[in-house]
Amino acid sequence: MTTEFGKSAQGKKFLEHDVPRLAIAMENLAKAISESNKIEEKKLLFEKRKLLNENKHAGITRSIENRNES
Repeated sequence: MTTEFGKSAQGKKFLEHDVPRLAIAMENLAKAISESNKIEEKKLLFEKRKLLNENKHAGITRSIENRNES
C-alpha cells in the first residue's frame, strides 16, 4: 500500500473503518467456529458413548442367550 492511499478519503475510510470491522468480523467468525466445534465434539462423544453402551448391552444379551441355550 502506498502512503498516498492512506491519505485519500477512500484510503482513510478503509484503514480507519473497514479494516477494524473486518478484524472484528473475523474474530466473531473464529469464536463461532470454535463454539460449533465444541458442540460437534460433544455430539460425537455422546454418539460414541451411546454405541459403546449399545454394544455392551448387546454383548450381555448374547452372553445370557448363550447360557440359556446350553
